[in-house]
Amino acid sequence: HLLSAKGIVDKPNERSLHSTPIVRGVGISMSVVWVGVALVASLILGHPEGSLAVVAMAGSLSILGLVDDIRHLSPLVRFVAEIHLGGAAIPLWTVWGVLVINLFNFMDGIDGLAASQTVIAAVAIGVIGVALHLTVVSVFGVALAGVALGFLPFNWNPARCFMGDAGSYFCGAALVGMWLLGQKEGVSLLVMGLPAIGFLLDAVVTLLIRMLRRQRLWQAHRAHLYQRLVVRGWSQRTVTLDYAAVAVGLATLDIWQFVGFK
Repeated sequence: HLLSAKGIVDKPNERSLHSTPIVRGVGISMSVVWVGVALVASLILGHPEGSLAVVAMAGSLSILGLVDDIRHLSPLVRFVAEIHLGGAAIPLWTVWGVLVINLFNFMDGIDGLAASQTVIAAVAIGVIGVALHLTVVSVFGVALAGVALGFLPFNWNPARCFMGDAGSYFCGAALVGMWLLGQKEGVSLLVMGLPAIGFLLDAVVTLLIRMLRRQRLWQAHRAHLYQRLVVRGWSQRTVTLDYAAVAVGLATLDIWQFVGFK
């Protein structure tokens, strides 16, 4: 309601897949709750190595996203800020992390897609964390699944609000941070991030095609597979559910193969 009153809305344009103005930036609510839970958990557990850095990174990038939702920062400013905030929080931060967060941001284009993918990926992280006795990873994962699941009904088609950059930066950063925490405990990035691969692959392929065509990568477009499907007449719910089915399948394979639930 506050964002709506301030006029922070996503107005339809020629590249949009919605037809009416919808309030954006509501993902900050997910960030605030998750950061609070994760911070308390880290302190109770004796702030395991890297946990506070992940909290700081996810929270600060969410704030950056909210500023972008309000003021529309330039791509260069956003990129420099992402490198600075991420690098200051996590020494292991690389361009890879920034890339994943931006890929996540690119994929937040239809109702419920990014939120549902966050729920599935976070549940997988929570289960893996519990099975491997990685307490902080499991708590962070369950908390992220909880805030994303709480947001999803408001973002489900027809959406009443969008998470905006505040939410997509947060979700991407939180997932990347948990994947890095798992890696530090000996769990490969492939294992931790497998449920999100199908979702991110859409963005990677689209990015490569646009690079080959020498198109400006920072400009909005309708080149993603999920966008093409909607333009061709698929409902947003159908596309979101199909992507969710892929993520659930990968998450099941992940848990079955590497955790040993057979």
